[in-house]
Amino acid sequence: MQKHCPDNERIKREYRKFLTHAHGRSEASLDMVAKAIDRFEQYTRHRNFKEFRRQQAIAFGEHLAEQKAKRSGNALSRGTRHSTLAALRSFFQWLAREPGYKSRIPYHDADYFSLSERDGRIARTRLAKAYPLLEQVQAVIRAMPTGNAVQLRDRAVVAFILLTGARDGAVFTFKLKHLDVARGVLHQDAREVATKLGKSFDTFFFPSGMASGRSSRTGSCTFNRSTDSAPMTCSSPLPGRSWGRTDCCVRGSVARRLGHGRPDPANIQGRVHGSRLAVPFAAPDSRHPGGAQQ
Repeated sequence: MQKHCPDNERIKREYRKFLTHAHGRSEASLDMVAKAIDRFEQYTRHRNFKEFRRQQAIAFGEHLAEQKAKRSGNALSRGTRHSTLAALRSFFQWLAREPGYKSRIPYHDADYFSLSERDGRIARTRLAKAYPLLEQVQAVIRAMPTGNAVQLRDRAVVAFILLTGARDGAVFTFKLKHLDVARGVLHQDAREVATKLGKSFDTFFFPSGMASGRSSRTGSCTFNRSTDSAPMTCSSPLPGRSWGRTDCCVRGSVARRLGHGRPDPANIQGRVHGSRLAVPFAAPDSRHPGGAQQ
């Protein structure tokens, strides 16, 4: 059985260049497109793209609906099928404009790479995802070991994510200069931070209203300025003062989901000790080990 077609490999390389330089696609997007095209080639047994017919697109869509996911063993989700067919539709629309293919592939035949209207609507649906409560994350932080520098660093990273709501891919690229404690702002500058889609924006600390009016212990997450990058250590919870609320910083969508508007920077609580930035997080009362009460 033929394992590849030289003409296909050459045109796929040109399409990759087109997506990279004309559309600025990321490596992850390019890999997704390559996987979709490879699935189609395996189905057609690597027939030359010049022999493409609309019947192949229809049959491939039906074939895709019968396939099982390798990891779960369940049928491919509508989202996976939708993204695969969309990538193939764009590829063959581009191919229908290229020399050597334009006279062989009708442009609108690529439209047959599509789901039914109902399945397409389901595939594009975005549902709210479950996320842990602040008390649950605080309990995890308190339970994390602190016996050495690596464990302290890991604990600080988790606490930093709780306090900022930053994406995991962006956390390790932050520097201390991106934190403005006086104004209660975290600057996510895409020029230096690995933000999603290269977007720059600010996130604000805001009072969550949890543990209100109750005494609690305070943990202090420290950031080592000498590294000028990621949170490095996190001290053990210190006995001490009462905080009126738990402070955390999240993206606007999370703030709206929790019922909060734009935070008031005047309510931000934080301390700077020499080369270390200390940001408090509240721990629940010892009478309620499962988490702070509202």
